[in-house]
Amino acid sequence: MLFELRKLNSEEESIVLHAPIWTALLIGFADGELHTGELNKLREMIHVKTFSELNDVRKLYQELEKYEESAQILERELSMLPTNPEARIQYLEDNLSQLNDILPKLTTPYGRQFLHSLKEIAAAVANAEGGFLGFGTISRAESKYLHLPMINEI
Repeated sequence: MLFELRKLNSEEESIVLHAPIWTALLIGFADGELHTGELNKLREMIHVKTFSELNDVRKLYQELEKYEESAQILERELSMLPTNPEARIQYLEDNLSQLNDILPKLTTPYGRQFLHSLKEIAAAVANAEGGFLGFGTISRAESKYLHLPMINEI
């Protein structure tokens, strides 16, 4: 168990570990279709965050990268997603909204850093596909979720 997550039970710890993947899938599926570039951006962001994030948030991404390299969590999540687009988005929103009960259990700096890192993933995935010559890469559907409105600010 990661030091900052020691106050959480195993289910809550799992939710925190899955949150970056749910974030990327929410943005990726916001416009109806998940693109390979969006999945690649998720993998890249997880790797970058293993050394760019502060303190224990970095350790969370290091732990996630261990699973991500074998694609265990991502593949499991993709297989569990509803096929109906509205139900799929609702599933991802519901999962991410569980963080509202979990983040207050963490230290304030860690919770803020973690939420900020999720928003960075959302922005990176949103910018991964689409647009023309780098303009207009974020669709209207993606922009609706870009700031993760289902998660309360800390």
